Amino acid sequence: MKRKERIEKGCYGYRNRRTFRNALASALIFAVLILLVAAGRRTGGTAGMLLLFFGILCSLPLANTLSPLIALGRYRTPARAFYEQVRQYENRGLVLYDLVFPTEEKAFAADALVVRGGVVLVYIPEKERGIETTGRKHLERQLRLGKAPCAVHPFTDLTQFLRALERLPKYEAVDASGRRSISDGAEDSLRLASDADLLAAEVLCRISY
Repeated sequence: MKRKERIEKGCYGYRNRRTFRNALASALIFAVLILLVAAGRRTGGTAGMLLLFFGILCSLPLANTLSPLIALGRYRTPARAFYEQVRQYENRGLVLYDLVFPTEEKAFAADALVVRGGVVLVYIPEKERGIETTGRKHLERQLRLGKAPCAVHPFTDLTQFLRALERLPKYEAVDASGRRSISDGAEDSLRLASDADLLAAEVLCRISY
């Protein structure tokens, strides 16, 4: 049986995978907590107090898994058709998928982000008023703090987002003889992207769920 490939943050499918993993972990920790508390009350004495103490300690990792679960719970990985539309532009920039960003006001989902030349193009599926401005300001501030300043351009219309990607030039590789070749995918993008763009992509992954 073929081993299932691990889905890393920034890859398509990450949001669903992370939600499932956090839900499973939360359920297991909660079950252990209930068992420890029940056993502590039944046992009594010093041993019972210790069991209750360990049960209380279990609430800390439970909170750590519930926090991103609550944030991610309302967002699902977009349909495969969306991925197929965006992936053809992976030779024009560093493409990140399936991220959710917490802000002081509310969390928002970014189904795709493309980093190229100090610019971040973001597709936000939310139609709520003001989310584009809130998202842009939050990402630009966090990128500055991460020493990877970029201009962020949010889109809520998929057609306009794809048109913006179409205007990005394809990466070009130059071999030892000076011959140029066009990049044909994400692997080439990682190799040909500037250090500044790689850092920006790293910061975006770091500040997201």
